[in-house]
Amino acid sequence: MKRFFAYRPSVWAYFQQVDGRLSRDQAPPVKPASVNWGSNDLQGIRAVLWDVYGTLFGVDIGDLEQSCQVEERLRRAAGATIAEFSLEGCLHQLDPDRPVEEYLYQRYLELINESHQRSRADGIEYPEVVIEEIWREIVLDCRRVGYQPPMTEATIDTAYRWAYFFDASLQQNYLYPGIERALEALSRAGIIQGIISNAQFYTPLQLRRLLRAGGKRSDWELEEIFTAELVLFSYELGYSKPHPGGFVQAIDILSRRGIRRGEILYIGNDMLNDVWAASNCGMRTLLFAVDETQTVLREDEERCRDLRPDGVVTEAEQVAELVLD
Repeated sequence: MKRFFAYRPSVWAYFQQVDGRLSRDQAPPVKPASVNWGSNDLQGIRAVLWDVYGTLFGVDIGDLEQSCQVEERLRRAAGATIAEFSLEGCLHQLDPDRPVEEYLYQRYLELINESHQRSRADGIEYPEVVIEEIWREIVLDCRRVGYQPPMTEATIDTAYRWAYFFDASLQQNYLYPGIERALEALSRAGIIQGIISNAQFYTPLQLRRLLRAGGKRSDWELEEIFTAELVLFSYELGYSKPHPGGFVQAIDILSRRGIRRGEILYIGNDMLNDVWAASNCGMRTLLFAVDETQTVLREDEERCRDLRPDGVVTEAEQVAELVLD
């Protein structure tokens, strides 16, 4: 899926360098969530669509929305980013009255909020940002007070570097045990697979890296498992789950292949963003409760109060067992 990996060679080399320095690909010990409901009646499934964060791989904070709420981690990631790119001088010029770490992460949150407000004004209920555009504005702020990158490159390429490093400093990603085997088993059985997920440009890069490590194949590509037109990320769509748009688009694509919505299974770890959103569009649902720290039950959310998924798994390999049984 070349659309996710089309970066200048120097930028791509930097991503790989950051992965080598900061990534922890091995999953820490995880404990399944205590969830006892779900019928596990999943006969007749012809297509499986996956969430990413908390489902295909774990993150120790969560997606962009969740990570924006953890102030101390934002502060530390900001400090690491300032040191990595020598930003202290220009950030101090931009706001001499605040610590530079505070200025950077507060500016980051401010720009995200402004983007959300513009989208809501345009009628988008669940807006999404394009994170490299957020960082592009920060790069431009710094350039206005004289900052020059250590190499000649387009502003957007500098933004990609800052965004990638900041996220890698903010949180770690790790593949849940058995995910690559579950994906391969479904693929061998002829099940069409795709992704509908809240995400940013670095999400498919992280996913490919983790699956390559998990499967011990350095040449593994996403299209070996996932159908390209069914990989639907929020940063490309312009809105985030639980917006129904990605689910409706996937249903339309699969209907042209003769697959009805009741033959589509959506798998995710969040009762609102995943189970409610997909079932509300007529899909069948599976709650991925492998990791209690990232299983989001939304017990105080009215839309989820009486909601039950069609199944629950507490180990990744149970997915293939249920679908293929």
